[in-house]
Amino acid sequence: MGILPTPNHQALIRDCYPPYSSSSPGSLPQPVSNSLSKLAFYAINRPAKLSKVLAILLERASKARPGAGSGKARQELAVTTEIVRGLVVEAGESGKEGSGELVKAALAETALKVAEMALGGAGGGANAQVRSGGKRDPELEARGASLFHAVATYLTPPFFGSNDGMGRQYLRCVSLLSSLAQLSGRENIESRYVALKALEGAAKSEFLYTTGGDYDTHVGEIVPALLSNLADVPVEELRAEQSSILSSEKSLAPLSSSLASRKTPSISPPSDSPKLVSTALTSLLLLCRLSTLPQLLALHNALSTFLDRYSHGSLWHASSQTHVLFLARAIIAAAPSSHRAPAVTWWSDQVGEIFENESPHRSVTLLFVLKHLVDPEADAHTDDERNAGDSRIEGLSAAGILSTLADLLVRRARLSSPSASPSASRMHSSAGTPRGFDAADTDDDALLRPILTTVGALARASASTGYATQLDDLAGDLVDRLRSLKNEEGRAERLVGGMNGEEKSRAKVRVVMALKALLQEAPAVEGVVETQEGGSHAAAAPTTVVNGTPAHADDEDEERIRRPAVEADGPAAAIGAYGSSGLVLGKPLNGSSTGDVFSAPSSTTTKEQRRRASVSSSKATDAPILRVQTPGGASTAPSGSPTHSTVNRHPISPRTFARSLFLLLEPDARLRFEYAQAAVVYCRREMPITKGAGDDLASLVKQVMAAVYGLAIGEVTNSGSTLNGEQDQATGGHALHRTRSVRSLRSRKSFLDDSPQKPSPSSSSGIGPTAADYCSLLTLLDSLFSRRSCTTILEALPALLALDAKAATRWEVGLAGQGELGSAGGGPDAVRAQACRELAARSVGRIGRTWGLGELVELAQDVIDTLSPSVIPTRASPSSSFASRPSPNSAALNASLAIDILATDREIQKESSLDRTSLASLLGQPWSYETAKVEALSAATRSPYLSGALPSRSLVNLGTASRAGSTYRLSSLPPASPPSTTHGHGNGGSSPVLRRMSVTPSLADLQGSLGTSPRSARGSAAPSISSSACGLGAGAGGSVYTLNDLKAGMALGSGVQQRRRTSRATVDSVLDRVGRRSRTATGASQASSLGVPQV
Repeated sequence: MGILPTPNHQALIRDCYPPYSSSSPGSLPQPVSNSLSKLAFYAINRPAKLSKVLAILLERASKARPGAGSGKARQELAVTTEIVRGLVVEAGESGKEGSGELVKAALAETALKVAEMALGGAGGGANAQVRSGGKRDPELEARGASLFHAVATYLTPPFFGSNDGMGRQYLRCVSLLSSLAQLSGRENIESRYVALKALEGAAKSEFLYTTGGDYDTHVGEIVPALLSNLADVPVEELRAEQSSILSSEKSLAPLSSSLASRKTPSISPPSDSPKLVSTALTSLLLLCRLSTLPQLLALHNALSTFLDRYSHGSLWHASSQTHVLFLARAIIAAAPSSHRAPAVTWWSDQVGEIFENESPHRSVTLLFVLKHLVDPEADAHTDDERNAGDSRIEGLSAAGILSTLADLLVRRARLSSPSASPSASRMHSSAGTPRGFDAADTDDDALLRPILTTVGALARASASTGYATQLDDLAGDLVDRLRSLKNEEGRAERLVGGMNGEEKSRAKVRVVMALKALLQEAPAVEGVVETQEGGSHAAAAPTTVVNGTPAHADDEDEERIRRPAVEADGPAAAIGAYGSSGLVLGKPLNGSSTGDVFSAPSSTTTKEQRRRASVSSSKATDAPILRVQTPGGASTAPSGSPTHSTVNRHPISPRTFARSLFLLLEPDARLRFEYAQAAVVYCRREMPITKGAGDDLASLVKQVMAAVYGLAIGEVTNSGSTLNGEQDQATGGHALHRTRSVRSLRSRKSFLDDSPQKPSPSSSSGIGPTAADYCSLLTLLDSLFSRRSCTTILEALPALLALDAKAATRWEVGLAGQGELGSAGGGPDAVRAQACRELAARSVGRIGRTWGLGELVELAQDVIDTLSPSVIPTRASPSSSFASRPSPNSAALNASLAIDILATDREIQKESSLDRTSLASLLGQPWSYETAKVEALSAATRSPYLSGALPSRSLVNLGTASRAGSTYRLSSLPPASPPSTTHGHGNGGSSPVLRRMSVTPSLADLQGSLGTSPRSARGSAAPSISSSACGLGAGAGGSVYTLNDLKAGMALGSGVQQRRRTSRATVDSVLDRVGRRSRTATGASQASSLGVPQV
């Protein structure tokens, strides 16, 4: 019988294998090229025969696999692998219609099985395993890697899931390659390189990114393989490789949409030292560039898992922080720009998930990375780091990150107990002045300082890349958080659940510290500069001057060669007090001392000598002093936060910060102390003093003075003792405490609370004003008056004079019938009374220093000399005690002389556009604490969504004799049932209670009232339209006028009856008509009868 002919496909396959050669067992043969081309053409063009061809090849590979360690079986497996690769490449490069489906449906699964055999997989199980023991065969592994790379390159969507045969086999190969890439030892370097080159094909494959591919599982295998080859490489080498990869456009390019245009390399073991770092980093950056946003976040999850598992979490330690930071930055830099901000938010979420029992190494490193991602220029010391800071992240969710950090601060309040001690105060290394007590230095929570530095980095980033009012919004969010913590509402109620009183108070202290960090680290705004002491971390109390040299002075402070001495009160002192940045040109200034002019005098300096020096310095005009800006807007000061000429932001508005002033009257002394430091930073660095901020600034100063006055006389809220953790829910608290933001109106506690306000006497609760409180208030007022602003003087001086007058009386704190301030037996508290007088005198003196008024400085110094020694300590810390016993001598400010000095100053007249009479009228008005509290309540509860801030008085009564007359007031609607309010004089007395009007007058009512005043021109002035908290009349001691009020009032006239207008009229039109009437003869005669100069 005849011989059966051999089928064509079997003959073609047989011809592809070269004859076995035992002469070179180390090298692997290649298939016969002509025969391989014939087989590929035959199989691809006859799909019915393709399955038979693949079945034969798979059978031959399976038979050769057990003996592939050496000899003929090894060569046959290598040739079979190369034949299958040739079929895949031919199918892909042919470019025919359906080529992609042919590879995916017919070739892929069989090819991946052959590749697994060549890679040395042990087979069996869900994932392929690397053979343990024995010598690796990099050449054979390279054949299998090339085949896998070809399959990954030519796979095209759509995919119908990864659970089919092809998907499961693909994942087995990825797992096998990942295991090969993570082998240790120098003998396995070639195998690692081969595996990394194959994974580069997986990183580009469409199978990984399209729907149907199991991205999370694949990345969970690929990422550890890549990162294990980068973990022990120096960061400098990694940066160099990253720059090289990112500079090449082809390195991170996706695959071409056309199969014919795709190329797959033939992988071979390296002839010299392999470039493992470059290969691994390229694949990692490819994953970042080609992933969608959800996939990029899954990649971050794989990164976190690797960091936890690698070498038992050693990469989280401080020594490897730069490696983790590089990986985070590299991933974000390679990702599309729209994905970068969410990637940073992922790190923020990891910070928010820090648990109480978590490793501190991981927590600190997470915060370290987040800080540098938010602010790339943080701690940038090398050129590479500075270059990394050039690509900032746009669209960053700053509010979300800040909320996460604030939540973390609150949650960790239960973990630590700060131990405040006087030794906590440290010397500032750069400024040479005592740095104020910092609670972060005494807290045993290792994360407190990193969290605060991250908040500072967020402030810097928001100022440079955020929108103009972003910092204002961030500060408002922290204020809202403080309010919610106080009221225990909303999210704060869940955060503080289970905490005792001490832990709740500590939580508020930490959020205040975050607010201070936000204020302190934000780059300075153009036009809002720091004052003379603004570079220090926290302002210290005035130091004692000994022989003309202040205590704690630092002779190495180079900035003092540009600062005027504080004893000099002329134009030079005024420039120095303003504290603008730049270089001083002109006559050198006396920089020998920066002591406080209000400090105790030295034994060798007499009062007459100080007076002569003050007068002579105020007349010094022999040399001009010019301050010029250095190139680029950088400050020449050796310390303090840098200023940036490119900062495009608005300062934090006074209205936003004023909503936090309730903290100054909190029962916890530590909280009051920490908040006072934040307020100092705001006044020095953020408080706007431009003309456009007049109304907001006036409202802020009013609320500051109300809070300062309340704390100085010992009125704090009775919200429960922080020692036993019990909270008294029966009392409503101080007016400044009951104010809430618009966001809190949805809380379970009603904003329109009808409970009476019951301030608590500090003596009965044991939480009265401490020595640290007076030291903090002194620093706060010093920073407030160090800015040259007429509005500040006009709003604050009446309160200072009232505080000085209050200190001369035996006053009761809070409700009638309770003990007096700090009195165990009912007598007056002399030490606190003297502290109040020193506070008023030093503040008045500071005004004189800022404006170069030598007489006012001398007037304040006379009071301080009489009261010497000072009872206010020079070092500020929560544990500070009074510096001395109260002086038996009594001294009070000469209020009339102080008013006259300020009213006659031409600089103040020029800046305020007022004459002497008008200034004296405003400065000499009585001041009532009760009225100030109600006005503070009205200002704090006014909706921030109104367009513009309503002035405290729009049109005012200028006649001194008519201040007791009634006025109509245009105001925002206050709470429906506010507390009863009394109007009193500055000496603490009160007039009968006045009930507020139940309905705010309408615009038509205001128009109709303008011309119906029955009083004479001498006995009354033009009716006023003003804004107040409860619509009260301007009773004696009850009206407090602003600079804008006086300017508007000088344009008023009255007596001309007008017909009633319709409701379509606007406020502006009414004021315009009133202004026109003021220029009539009748209006002019009435104004002259009141002693107002004609304009």
